[in-house]
Amino acid sequence: MTGVMFGTMAMIIVLSVFNGFDELIQDLFKNIDSDYQVELKEGTLFTIDDSLLHQIQSIDRVNAVSKVLEQKMLAQYDDYQLVVGVKGVDENFLKVTNIADEIFSGKYFFEQKNFLVATGSVFNNLSLKLLDFEAPVKLSFFKSSHNLLSTNSIISQSFYLSGVFRGQAKLGSGDIILRLKDLQEFTEYHNKISALNISVKKQSHNIQNKIKLVLGDRFVIKNRFQQRPFVNKMIKSEKLIVYIIFTFILLVSLLSLVVSLIVLLMQKQKDIQILFSFGLGIQSVKKIFLMIGLMIVSSGLILGTIFGLFFCFFQGKFHFIKLSSLNNTLINYYPIKIELQDILLIQIIVILLGMVTTYLITYNNRFYKV
Repeated sequence: MTGVMFGTMAMIIVLSVFNGFDELIQDLFKNIDSDYQVELKEGTLFTIDDSLLHQIQSIDRVNAVSKVLEQKMLAQYDDYQLVVGVKGVDENFLKVTNIADEIFSGKYFFEQKNFLVATGSVFNNLSLKLLDFEAPVKLSFFKSSHNLLSTNSIISQSFYLSGVFRGQAKLGSGDIILRLKDLQEFTEYHNKISALNISVKKQSHNIQNKIKLVLGDRFVIKNRFQQRPFVNKMIKSEKLIVYIIFTFILLVSLLSLVVSLIVLLMQKQKDIQILFSFGLGIQSVKKIFLMIGLMIVSSGLILGTIFGLFFCFFQGKFHFIKLSSLNNTLINYYPIKIELQDILLIQIIVILLGMVTTYLITYNNRFYKV
């Protein structure tokens, strides 16, 4: 029973911690990603007229549509430099995302010319200062030219940092955000964009199909999951690996059940013979010990579930197990999120493994010599 109890408890705790980290990662993008993003199926840049935007806006439950242009650039400040993803956005970007809520230092540029906001990681890596008018941030990019050695191929422009927002540069694009018009003029991509960001009032599977119907087959419409496929697929694959590993660990812990049943059957040989003498059949005796084994498994499962849920509750409320002693990290404790489907799946796994193990031992004829 002890092995089953600790195995069940460990599975509940580890999967709840894993779900906590999953929720934490999703929250990193919750306010900076839109509900849907429209991109070209082939190519990167396109133009879109106001009538098509109006048709998308007219779709039921669509809240707002924002035009976006993205470009990889080199950011320089003093002696520091860093390759960043620059995103130009229009005035509707505040309606399709909650980027303003993620600003923890300074403020959003609100359509001010040649101003930008950057992620905290870019801010730290470049050692930036807010509103440094004497030493602005310099953005540069390589423009395609027939003469690769020409210095005119590298175009640069200075911008002023107005705010810093929470974001992980290594997990996605949009390390630096500025006005769409500024980026279009800077890159000379006049009226061209790389994506449309769309927010909806209420999620529905039909909205994605309706947007595709309006735009045609040239475009790909991505939901939140599809916008960051690598991150989401990594989370799902890691969770599957956790299930597999802990299923094997549970199998090992069931060895204690095997030993207990074997010892019990050996100790009860005289009782088994008495039952036979009373006329009880071998199958009936096997069922008795099968029920005993299942009771052991059920007791361990119930206790393990209770202790596991209690542990998760106290960790989620009091955060007594810390990740780090530093207070400036993203999170300094193990996050917890209990999901009912995981609890039910753990119950099924433990019961199935317990039933198979108990059956193989209790229905072995060597323990029933008539």
